[in-house]
Amino acid sequence: MVTIEDLEEHGPWKIYTAGNLEMPPVVMVAGLSTTAEAYHKQALFLMARSYSVILVQWGAIWTCEDWVEAFGRLLDELSVDKVHLLGASLGGFLAQAFAARKPHRVLSLFLINTFADTSPFTRLKPVVGFGYLPEFYLKKLVLENFNQQAMDDVKVDAIDFVVEQFEQLKRGEVAARLNLMCTAWDLGPNCLPEGFITVMNSFDTAHNNCKCQLHLYSVYPTARVADIKCGGDFPYLAYAEDVNLHLQVHLRHVGSVPPSVSPVHARGHLPEITEDELPIPVPLELDSEDEGGPQNGIANSQLGTEEEDVCMPCVPCEEQVCMRG
Repeated sequence: MVTIEDLEEHGPWKIYTAGNLEMPPVVMVAGLSTTAEAYHKQALFLMARSYSVILVQWGAIWTCEDWVEAFGRLLDELSVDKVHLLGASLGGFLAQAFAARKPHRVLSLFLINTFADTSPFTRLKPVVGFGYLPEFYLKKLVLENFNQQAMDDVKVDAIDFVVEQFEQLKRGEVAARLNLMCTAWDLGPNCLPEGFITVMNSFDTAHNNCKCQLHLYSVYPTARVADIKCGGDFPYLAYAEDVNLHLQVHLRHVGSVPPSVSPVHARGHLPEITEDELPIPVPLELDSEDEGGPQNGIANSQLGTEEEDVCMPCVPCEEQVCMRG
């Protein structure tokens, strides 16, 4: 873990880095109620495949413009030029804001249960603002949206993890996040090429079928869609395998392949093998007393009497305003 103290006016940024940052990393931006640790399953998955990863948790930043500028300074501090951005909920919105204002630094977007317009949340903002409210009330505004009824164990465990991490945030950080969420911001035009944005939504989350999600689809009509049936508000924790699979497909689609993986392998094809590279066959030795044995010098035990089981990976195939995530 690295703590960047350079952005003193906004408080320290807590980040986790892994891999060689000379390769454009995948930067994962925390959401409204999550911390950098929420993406640990995606980080471990990508690290095992030689990707560079940065998990980001920012300080108390109150405006979208300040966040974009501070995030750009953070990348400069890490000597990172271009990135792939992953964000959920508020983190997804901030990732879009950075891509809209600094498209030359963003290679692709992977958005999870997010939105492209914060105006529906403005009615939740108190008249006095969030900066004057006590810490317990600010956290109550977020945590009261977590409904653990009629959920399976993995979703409940995901919420428990998020709540435990969320309780560690300071009052100023929570107030600033709520202000970002409940203030209308203009994203601006999308400057990323077609096909370089993937939108993932869970069918069993409060974000589903609301105006925010429909507006997101209208903003990115050519985006790749990776919906999952049951992921909850935190699919990257509850059903990380599904999210990781879609994330890997997204990165390969936009041409992000680690140096240790050849482009041929990344597309799922086998390289051509010349005749000189073929393995030399080893003759099978049989005992002379095994008369009437198998023909062609092949033992019955090598043929196998039962078919082997082959395991194939499975791919899971009215307006609401919610501040989960």
